This record gives sequence, C-alpha cells and structure tokens, in this order.
Amino acid sequence: ARDGDAWRRFAAVYSPLIHGWCRRAGLQDADAADVAQEVLQAVAGGVDGFRQTGPASFRRWLRGVTRHKLADALRRRPAGGVGG
Repeated sequence: ARDGDAWRRFAAVYSPLIHGWCRRAGLQDADAADVAQEVLQAVAGGVDGFRQTGPASFRRWLRGVTRHKLADALRRRPAGGVGG
C-alpha cells in the first residue's frame, strides 16, 4: 500500500543512512542529497519487486540501489572534475 505517513517515516529513517553512504563515497553534501533523492525514487518504484531473503536483506538491497545510483552520478561528472 502507498501510505504517505509510512513513506515519510521510511524516508526519515533511511535518508540519513543513504546520505552517509554517498558522503563516504566522496560526494559533496549537495550531490549526496541529490543521489539520496534518486535512491528514494528508485526504491519507491522498485520496492514491490523486493523479496526478503534474510534478516539484513533489505539493507543489502538498499545499499545495492545506492551503489548503482552513485555509479550513475559519478559517470555524469565532467571529466577532470573535482568534488561535486
């Protein structure tokens, strides 16, 4: 079900985690926030396909989505660019 309150709680819990992963990957704060938003959009569109396979499987899946969005963001950077 697409419950607005549940989604806001989800975003409040997981956005800082996703943002932290992006910062540790070397993104500037604003770029990390942008990628975190892309991750949340991808999760909203793909969560119906997620299947629980173990106690930490959701976090592994979320980390994988984040890695893919980070790779996309790094590919979009101009050649020779520093930071974000």
